[in-house]
Amino acid sequence: MPRASSLPGRLRYLQPFRKKFGPPNEPNEDTGFAPLLALLRKRVAGLPSNEAEKLLEEDIIALNDWLAEPSQQNDPLHFAAGVFLIASPADLLQQIKEEGEKAAAPQVFLVMDLPERARRRKLPGVGNDAILFFWKELMVSLQILTEEAIARASENVSNGAMTVSSVQYEVVSGQKYSDVTENRFGRPLKRVSYALRVPGGNVEVSINFMGKRPGLNWTEEKMREFIKIDESKWDESPIEAQFHTISIITQ
Repeated sequence: MPRASSLPGRLRYLQPFRKKFGPPNEPNEDTGFAPLLALLRKRVAGLPSNEAEKLLEEDIIALNDWLAEPSQQNDPLHFAAGVFLIASPADLLQQIKEEGEKAAAPQVFLVMDLPERARRRKLPGVGNDAILFFWKELMVSLQILTEEAIARASENVSNGAMTVSSVQYEVVSGQKYSDVTENRFGRPLKRVSYALRVPGGNVEVSINFMGKRPGLNWTEEKMREFIKIDESKWDESPIEAQFHTISIITQ
């Protein structure tokens, strides 16, 4: 196998990228951009924006000249050249700035010990500041409580839509809201939610009965049995037994 050509001096900071994506590990949009941006961030660290932009402009010219040589036709840095075609030095610097601000921002984690045999789910776009899990026939969601959510809960109580009671789970305390309405078949349907003060902040918890969903091939007899299910008789106490473990951690 022929030995890879050495990078010019001003481009040697890109060598880790070549090493990471040497054959057969070709970079793509999902795997290559973040490592490239990290190297560019180090390259311009501490420079004023005008100097950083000028430096990258000169690096791009040098990279294109180097890649134009026949011996570099399959080099992984062609990926970088492609990025530079669609993103100007100013665009890249803005991206570097935004990534730096994001990394500097404190990270918030919502934590809770889940009941045994609970199945946690991750939703697209939802980070560590929310929890969703299923336990038996219940769906439970937790999210950090906002002022809007507090106002909404208070409004529901004042309108008589829900009953409210004070609750205490060791160091966790707050209000429990519940009501019984009708499902689409006219059967009772219970809903329960909580506004809780936990170590580190406030959390909203919602518990809803899921049960089985009707199947397209269900017989009429099976559907009649399904309609008879009373969705107001489920017990939330096994979930409440874990509320003392809820906390918000900021790192």
